[in-house]
Amino acid sequence: MLLLAAGNLLGASVACPGSDSVFRVAVDSGETLSQPSRFDRLATVSSVVSGGVEFLVGDGLADEIGLDGNGVCGYAEAPPGGFFLKIGVGLLQRGDDKAYDYHIAYPVHTPFPVQFTREDGYVQAVQRGEWKEYGYRYQKRYFCSAEERSLRIEYELQNKGLKPLTFNHYNHNFFKPLHTGDIVRVNFPLPVPPRYTNMAAKPGEIRLLRQDGYWSFEFPAERSAVIRLPNGVRIEPQTPVFRFALYSAPECISPELFTRFTCQPGETIRWSCRWSFP
Repeated sequence: MLLLAAGNLLGASVACPGSDSVFRVAVDSGETLSQPSRFDRLATVSSVVSGGVEFLVGDGLADEIGLDGNGVCGYAEAPPGGFFLKIGVGLLQRGDDKAYDYHIAYPVHTPFPVQFTREDGYVQAVQRGEWKEYGYRYQKRYFCSAEERSLRIEYELQNKGLKPLTFNHYNHNFFKPLHTGDIVRVNFPLPVPPRYTNMAAKPGEIRLLRQDGYWSFEFPAERSAVIRLPNGVRIEPQTPVFRFALYSAPECISPELFTRFTCQPGETIRWSCRWSFP
């Protein structure tokens, strides 16, 4: 792992300021991600080691804007073979006349450049994008505290274009997998999970009936949310969320909390999330 001074660190892995020998957070540029047309290219947390234990797998704490098409600009107007903008990625190429589908690896025609730096007290990634009447500046800052064994990501999006930017955001949270019977604890009411989710619920608790499953639902109104994993990890967005999802597979567990915004031309939107580790 490289410890580098401020400057463009694309392709590097850097220790987040505040790390020590007991609690260590590594931030990688988004060039390392496995799905370049899906997750934002700015940066991802590739490793969190606390007390000698690694908590993350795969793409780590990867962010995505526009999972369901909100944050994908110009897709509806683009003909098959035409281009559209995805915030955090760049210009992508549409393949057919079907609706946007995050499962599809759309060709990245023009990746928007990223400035990835290690500053005094945090790691920062910034991307600027312009296309037709759309434009933005998207920034992420990563802070960690070895004393508190915590990580905080602060997000900022400025609308530099002529059209509003309507988008939703979530972090995929690729954590090491749980096992059948494990319990995820939450601070919000839970509906009855459909059978296909392979999950059971009672107030404040979700139990995995099998290692593989997926459950997603929207809240009646935006609200605060806290998730606690059985390994001691606590996830707490600092912004109200409108949707919860839990993805479980043999290779990972991914609790997901979604925020949504409309950013008018000239406006700046800020939000953040905090992770605590044992």
